[in-house]
Amino acid sequence: MAPMRWSGFGGFALLTAALSLSACTNAPGSRGPTEGTEYCDVIQDYVLPDDCTEFAKQAARQTDGTAAFNAPNPLERGESFTVWLAVAADPPKPHPTPAPSPTPAPSPKPSPAPSEDASAAPVAEATDNAALVTPAPPPATTADLAPAPERVVAQMPGHVQHFSVTVGEFVAADLQGDDSFEIKPLRDRTQRVHLGKPYPSTVWGWQVTPKRGGDHMMTITTVVQVKDRQGQFWDVVSTPHSYGFHVKVGVVGWIQDTLESAPFWLKLVTGVVVALSALIVAVTDLRKKVLALFGIGSGKSEPPDQPSGGKP
Repeated sequence: MAPMRWSGFGGFALLTAALSLSACTNAPGSRGPTEGTEYCDVIQDYVLPDDCTEFAKQAARQTDGTAAFNAPNPLERGESFTVWLAVAADPPKPHPTPAPSPTPAPSPKPSPAPSEDASAAPVAEATDNAALVTPAPPPATTADLAPAPERVVAQMPGHVQHFSVTVGEFVAADLQGDDSFEIKPLRDRTQRVHLGKPYPSTVWGWQVTPKRGGDHMMTITTVVQVKDRQGQFWDVVSTPHSYGFHVKVGVVGWIQDTLESAPFWLKLVTGVVVALSALIVAVTDLRKKVLALFGIGSGKSEPPDQPSGGKP
């Protein structure tokens, strides 16, 4: 099995740029200035003032996040592979616990004068020394967090890849490639992402079927979106991530490619050979059935469809 090759593939730079540009286009389309609208910095377009105010509130909730997917490792032509993408908001980092301040050494005390209750003196001195010792801080408690995106996609076949993204309450995701692939989405493009505890992952999926072998590239793009009062989504921040991989061609595929690229006369000869082979198989099968009809055969009986002699 050929090892997976992850590279930039400079020849695909133009394709990646085009895919990234298309992913950044606002879903409803640019409206331009009209009566009653104003320019909104959030979406860089003209909308109603109330919509822009709502967009600003949604954009203020954006935060850092992590995306992970199971890249095919490797991929074979004609065989389908499901790419799963998990996206989650990053939980806040715990604050470092300050080191305890050093406890000053107790100053020596003068020896007490002998008294009738001399046995109580050592106890009192030990109590005073114990009061000067700083108690150890309680152990830090960790929040009950959902599995990270890397752990979510690690359950599936493939090679786990992850990258940093910006997330909001609504995130869209796209998987794009060249015409060498048939890509079928399995989830809605836009989904809601939970921005608080336990910071669960939102999952997208695509069924990918390569139609040609060789080195190829795909691009996964996550897009933070805002939602207007009419229920339309507007793209705000996009994060594309491109990855390259190799598509293998099996023996059957190699034979098919050879026949497709062969001259016409060779294809004709191959077709005749295949037809003759099928005819020989059919004649042989017919001969066996005729001999069996007249009781002529090798004396061997056909194996039963299921075992016998057992309990019903």
